[in-house]
Amino acid sequence: RSLGNLLDLYQLLRHHDVELISVVDQLSSDDSNARTYFTVKGMIADFGNEAHAERTKRGLEARALSQFSTGQKPFGYDSTPTQSGKRKGKIVHSHFKVILNEELVGIVRQIFELYSQGFGKCYIAKWLNDKKIKAPKGCSRGWQNGPITRILRNEKYIGHWTFNKNVYSCDPDTGKKVRKPRSRK
Repeated sequence: RSLGNLLDLYQLLRHHDVELISVVDQLSSDDSNARTYFTVKGMIADFGNEAHAERTKRGLEARALSQFSTGQKPFGYDSTPTQSGKRKGKIVHSHFKVILNEELVGIVRQIFELYSQGFGKCYIAKWLNDKKIKAPKGCSRGWQNGPITRILRNEKYIGHWTFNKNVYSCDPDTGKKVRKPRSRK
């Protein structure tokens, strides 16, 4: 859904003598007007992406200003819905509040305590694994430096919750998603 990607694909197919037939648009890439059509279609898709991103950002900002969750709750926290409604016959929960998980908050405190006493992240990870304390979701190999570092660096644990601090974009050279600080205009 990007103009650049669509034109790159068009050029790649032309280079390899592959005909692309759009069933929906009833158009072949061999048609004399195909490049113009794909360019216009790509521009429209790009504008749609930007409009969708802006609406999503506005919605998340409204949630953040109302002190609701905007996603990505840190280890030691849960979220609970404050509203429920029916959509297409199913109950849907919304407007989630972030709350402390009483079972996990002690683990977070222990991590900060051990670190403040001068113990390194490797030691803390080994200590947590030896105590058979369940690692955060997504850490299939148990506690390691990464999750410990993320906990120690996360400002939410000292009460500083921010929103919309970074912007993510795709590096055109590598195709990888890159996080950059958002400019404050």
